Amino acid sequence: MANINLFWSVYKNLENELLTLTKYIHFSDKQLSVYSMHIGDLIVRCAIEIEAISKALYEQLGGNMSPVDSN
Repeated sequence: MANINLFWSVYKNLENELLTLTKYIHFSDKQLSVYSMHIGDLIVRCAIEIEAISKALYEQLGGNMSPVDSN
C-alpha cells in the first residue's frame, strides 16, 4: 500500500483530536444521548478514512474496481 504514510498521519491527527477532546469531557455510557457537532464530525471523518483504507486494500489485493462485473 503506497499511501500507508498518508493514512498513518491522518489516523494520528484523528487520534490527537480525540485525546484533546478527552481533556474537556469524560466519556461515559451515561452520556450516550448527548450530541456534539465536533464528535459527530470526528465519527464521520473516521468512517471516511476506514472507507479509503478498505478501498486501497481491496485494490491492492486484486479486487475488481469496475462498476460492472465482466462475466
